[in-house]
Formats: sequence, structure tokens, C-alpha cells
Amino acid sequence: GLYVAIQEYHYQLMPLKFLISLLNSVSGIPFTPPMEMLFVLALFEVLNQASIRMPRYVGTALSIVGAIVLGETAVNAGLLSSPTVLVIAISAIGINCVPDLVDAFSILRLAVLITGSILGLFGIVVFSMGLIAYLCGLDSFGSPYLAPFAPMMEMISPGLISTLMSYRAWIWP
Repeated sequence: GLYVAIQEYHYQLMPLKFLISLLNSVSGIPFTPPMEMLFVLALFEVLNQASIRMPRYVGTALSIVGAIVLGETAVNAGLLSSPTVLVIAISAIGINCVPDLVDAFSILRLAVLITGSILGLFGIVVFSMGLIAYLCGLDSFGSPYLAPFAPMMEMISPGLISTLMSYRAWIWP
């Protein structure tokens, strides 16, 4: 979502040499950046679901080879740009770092992409604030979900002080 928002609305934030390189790689692509990202997200999601339903080693090989072959073929055919495939690949690696939350992060990634493609960086900031406000209101087994940071009324709690002190001791030994 951040890549699409910057590419669509806030391209002046990019360094000039990077912008020229990006424009050269995107010049012959028939899709708009949001449509291109949705296409690549759908492609990677199909590969991910196929690898989940296959046996362990076959699924891993299928996802790696499929991503390389399909990504390279789409870039060579002129359907996708290389930066888009790179951004989605980095996103997929980051999402798979927390295996239990892959489904939730996939939905959040899609929501951020749609928000960023419609409203730009402003939309991403508003979406992030809404997500943090939602997480602050959640309780998990009777304790706040973002404890010790979440409930602002208990800001001077022993948990927050011990967390900050251990962080401070880690920085300044």
C-alpha cells in the first residue's frame, strides 16, 4: 500500500534517480499500479494456497519455483514491473515471519493496499490510527491486548515502568 501510495500520489518523495529508474521500469506496463499490485497479490495468494495444500517438500518447491517462474515470465511479457514483484516478494517474506498470523496479515495487506491506492499516505495514516485504536480496545483473557502500553488511564503502571526501565538499561548499560 505504501509503494502504491507513493507511486500514485506522492512521487515527489522519491529521490530523482530512483524515480527515473522506476519510471523506466513501469513505462510499458498496461495496468495501473493498484491493479498491478492486486494482480501480483492474487498470483502470490494462489501460490501460497497451493503450497499449503500440497505435501510439505512439494509445496515448498512449488511455491519457490512457481513464484520465480511466474514472476519472471510476467515481467518479461510486460504485464508486471520488476519493482512491483520485488515489493510483493518482500511483503510475502515479512508476512511469513509470523506463521500464525498469515491470514490476518494478508487481509490487512489488502486493506492497506486499497486504502493507499484510494487516499494515498493520508489514508494509510488514518487506517493505521484506526487499527491501533481497535487494538487498544481489545481484551485478551481479561487483560488489555496491547498491555502494558494500551490503556492510557493506567499509563503509570508497574508493567510500563519495568518495560521502559529494561529498555533503557539495554540501551545504556
